[in-house]
Amino acid sequence: MTKSRTNADNVTADIAGITAGTGITGGGTSGTVTITNDMATTIAAKGDILAGTANDAYSALTVGANGTVLTADSSENTGLKWATASSGGMTLITTTNFGNTTNTYTYSSLGSYKHLLIVIDNMNTSAGSSGSNFAFRMNGITSADYHFSSWGFRAAGTFNTYDGQNATYALMQDMCMNSTQGTAQRGVIQLWLYDYAGSTRKVYSGTGRGFGPAPTANTITGFLNTTNAITSFTIFNEQTNNFNDGTLKLYGVS
Repeated sequence: MTKSRTNADNVTADIAGITAGTGITGGGTSGTVTITNDMATTIAAKGDILAGTANDAYSALTVGANGTVLTADSSENTGLKWATASSGGMTLITTTNFGNTTNTYTYSSLGSYKHLLIVIDNMNTSAGSSGSNFAFRMNGITSADYHFSSWGFRAAGTFNTYDGQNATYALMQDMCMNSTQGTAQRGVIQLWLYDYAGSTRKVYSGTGRGFGPAPTANTITGFLNTTNAITSFTIFNEQTNNFNDGTLKLYGVS
């Protein structure tokens, strides 16, 4: 008489044991064997995703805030993070209210943007009855690597130009107003620094309206002959007069 085989007999005869592999937990050699998918248990909440952390290793990344997007970031454990979506707009990085204490301001916390926009309003200096020139440098570079053209008109119809070849800084003429002018005559400037963190020459352009010694409109365009990323820029008064009043706003443009 032949005994009929049960499922247990078949398992005992054909499988010596069950060993869990990568991503699986459980196992055994007899009785009821439970196998668990470790990927499923790593997920703990709605919106969790799995991301690799190393060879044959992974971790859960919890869902981000509403409206954020998944972004690569090698400094994170998973190599990913949730971040605010880029809208292509402008972000105010910092604001400076000028006081009669210095003729130089340096900015080094520039953030990670595509371009920088500097807007100055209500600017005047301690220059007395004469005006003076607005100047700037990048990365503290004082070598003759600034190339630009600056031109404009004065109230009497005079056309003024300045050709800055191999200059040690860039400037806009008669933009820093003297301290005797009322607020209606004080200077306003907008200055763009394009692709400041890129690997090409650093192009800049700007426009302004001043009053010193006569109402002046001025435009500048040029480049700094370096392919290094710009990590700081400095504005100053060419005649070393202190900035007496006004506000500078620095924007990052995505």
